[in-house]
Amino acid sequence: MELSTERVKDLRLERTSRREVGKDRGEVKGDEVRLSDLRKGDELWGRIVNISERYKAAFVDAGVTRDVKGGGRVRIVGRLRDRDMRMGEEVGEEDMEEEEEEEEEEEEDIINIEDLLSDVEFDDMEASEGAEDDDGSDAESVETTVDVTEMYELDDDGTLFYKDSKTGDKVIVGSISDEDDDEDDELSDEEDDDDDDMFEGLSDSERLEKISEILLAEELQTTSTSSPPVSSPQSSSSKNLRVGSTVKCYVKSVSPQSGRFSLTLNPTPTSLSLEKRTTVVDKRVTKLSKTGDLAKIQNAKGQVMNGVVVAVSKTDKDVVYVKVEGLPVGVTKGRGEGGRGRGIKEGEMVKVKVLGLDVDRGQMGCELMRD
Repeated sequence: MELSTERVKDLRLERTSRREVGKDRGEVKGDEVRLSDLRKGDELWGRIVNISERYKAAFVDAGVTRDVKGGGRVRIVGRLRDRDMRMGEEVGEEDMEEEEEEEEEEEEDIINIEDLLSDVEFDDMEASEGAEDDDGSDAESVETTVDVTEMYELDDDGTLFYKDSKTGDKVIVGSISDEDDDEDDELSDEEDDDDDDMFEGLSDSERLEKISEILLAEELQTTSTSSPPVSSPQSSSSKNLRVGSTVKCYVKSVSPQSGRFSLTLNPTPTSLSLEKRTTVVDKRVTKLSKTGDLAKIQNAKGQVMNGVVVAVSKTDKDVVYVKVEGLPVGVTKGRGEGGRGRGIKEGEMVKVKVLGLDVDRGQMGCELMRD
C-alpha cells in the first residue's frame, strides 16, 4: 500500500505530538523516548506487559528505546517494583550518590528482562529516506514500530519464552536469576522471610505505631516472644494493575551504561536508601520481639550497667556499639554524659545507661556515662 507524501508527513506530525516534554523536563509523554533523554522524575505513560508475583514487579513498555551496537535501536521495558506502586507516601531528602550506588548493586543481582529482549530488534525508529518503491522511483518510507512484547511470557520460575508461530513450540529466550538479594549487608546472615515481616506494607507512622503496640504489649506481659500477626494493607494502586493496563508513572532511576531504568507510581522522588534502612529497622525489631530481647531491653530501661565496646562507627565516631551482659548489642547516640564518645576504642570497658529501644535504628539505645 502506497502512502502519499502528505500522509507520511501527517503520520510523522501525529507521532511527534504524542511526545510532550515539560518546560522543566518534569514530564515526558509518548511512545518514543530515548533512554539517554530520560531524567529522574520524568513522567511517562506506559502499558504493563508483564507482572511477576515471584519478583514482586511489573514490567512496563513506556516506549523507551536505546541504541544498540551496529546501529538502530531497540525497545526496552522499565521495572516497576511492588514497593514503587504505592502512591502518596512522603519520604525524606535523597542522598543522590548513595542511592545511585545502591541501585547499581541491586540491579546487578538480576538479569534484566530488557536485556533478554534485546536480541529481538524493533524496526528502526527513524525511517530511511529515499527508499525505492516498486516502480523504481524514490519515495519516503513510513516510520514503523513493531510491538513484540505480547509475544513473550514469563513463567513462574522466571523463564522468559515465546511460542513459535508455525510450530506452536515454546522457545526459551532466557531466565531471570534466582537470586534477587534486596537486603542490607548487615542482614546477610538473617533469614529473609517476608511472610513473617509484621511491618510489610506499613507507612512510617503506622510502623512507629506498631512498634509502640509491641512495646506496650511487652511491658504488660500480654504477649509471648512472638508478636501477633498484622495483616499488610494492599496498595489500592497496585491491586488494580493488570497486564495491558495503561499507567502513568515516573522515572525513578536511569542507568545508561547498562541500558536499564526503573519506574515508580509516586510523583514524589523516593529514596532507595531510606526504604532499605526502614526494612532493616523493621527486621531488627521483629527479631528482637521473637527472641524476647525486646522485653529485656524494656525491663532494663533506665539502669546503668557495665559493657564492652564491640565496634565504633566508621562514619560517625560519636556512635559506639556496646555489648552489655544479658542484653543485645546497644548503640549510643551523641557523645553522652560529659562529652564521652570520641577516642573510645574497641574492647574498652564502659558504663552505659539503657535508654530502651532506639526506634530509628531498631536496636537497644544507650548513653555513655562517666566512670
